[in-house]
Formats: sequence, C-alpha cells, structure tokens
Amino acid sequence: MLTTLTRKILFIAVIGAANFAHAQTHPAIDGKIPAPVEAIAKGVDKSTKLQKFSLGLKWNESGRQFLVPISNPTAAPIDIIGVQATGGLYVSNIPAKIPANGTVKITLLLITREGMSNTHEIVKVLTSIGEQVLQVNHDREPALVFDPSGLRWKVGEANATKDVAVTIKIPGMKLATARCLGGENKATIEDLGSGNYIVHVIAGDTAKPNTFPVFLDTQPRTPGAVAVVHCEVKN
Repeated sequence: MLTTLTRKILFIAVIGAANFAHAQTHPAIDGKIPAPVEAIAKGVDKSTKLQKFSLGLKWNESGRQFLVPISNPTAAPIDIIGVQATGGLYVSNIPAKIPANGTVKITLLLITREGMSNTHEIVKVLTSIGEQVLQVNHDREPALVFDPSGLRWKVGEANATKDVAVTIKIPGMKLATARCLGGENKATIEDLGSGNYIVHVIAGDTAKPNTFPVFLDTQPRTPGAVAVVHCEVKN
C-alpha cells in the first residue's frame, strides 16, 4: 500500500516525465512502483572515498526502489534531519531517528531515462551529529560491448579508417546508428550477423589535435547512458 509521501513522489515523477519530449514509460512511474530491495554494500570507493552500494540494474530497467542503511555509532539516539539526493533519485521514506548503536534504512526510488549520462548517485543524510554521504552505483548490465573503447590518430596522419568491433549481448537488439559529432567525422556500420558489427570511423580533421565522440545507438533503445567510443587526434 502506498504511503502519502510515496503517492506525492509518484505524482511529481509522472508530471515531470510528461514534460519531456522523448518521455517513455517507466516501470517506476506507471502506477506500479516496484517493492524495495536492498542495495548491495561494496565497501569504500577508491576514487571518491565514499561508502558505496551497487544496484546491479538490468539492461532495460528504468526504475528501482531500494534501501540503504544509515548507522548511529553513538550510545544515544540521533535524529535524521533531512536527505539530499542527486540525479534521478527520489526519497520515499525517511525514518525520524536512529537508535543508539543502531541502523535504520532509507528508501529511495531511482528513475532513469534515455540519454541520462550519470552512472552513480550521491545520497547525503544529515543527522543531529553530522552528515553521512553514500555513493550508489547503477552497475547496469551492458547491452553491448565494444573493443577498443577509443580510437586515436596522430596529428598529420592520413584520414585512414579505424575500426571498432561491437557485440550486442541482448537477443533481438540491433545496433541502429553510429553518430559522430564535429566537422567531417564519419562513422558507418557493417553488420556481420549474429549480433556482431564493425563500426568504421574516419577522423575528418587530423591537421591539429581534437577529440570527438561516436555514439552507438541500439534498437530498442536502453535507459541510461548511450555507449560512446571516444576518439582523439593528438601528437
């Protein structure tokens, strides 16, 4: 049964999605909010130094309600004053207090949309004794893999074609387009069959250092970030 707070969050999410020109139906906001599951603790992130958790999203999963623990290391109860979250996160349940030497769980709702580039979220919990900051990684199942992950030309090199091998991992999915940004850069797709492709990329200008992306679009499209081949011309 939905709480009043969850109903308000659901209404805001639906209205917000309707305002997007490319809005799509999401399991998290079509009136059937999935039951919350535990985010998996993964220790401390080496880069951010934050306690991190993993969601392990499926390739086509655009909504997930999940739980993260917040602890109290002191011998007295403490208050949770507020929660701040980034990106597509909505806070759907916040306990008022954390018991002495205890732990409570905050419920969050993640909504991802096509084209969103973030692969993790930050959750800040302000308590009466300070702030706790958590990192929640999407860790989405890849719909495709490609090698190499980037291409490089030397300054002055002939505008030779360089290739990227792409393998689609989802049955029935296809590599639809390879889109280059910038100048005369070009990308074409060669279909090898059985979900295997070669993307041929030509750098339009190798006279000076520059960079450009090649976006790999699939059909059907996936929630979240689009796969990108990073290309550069450098000395």
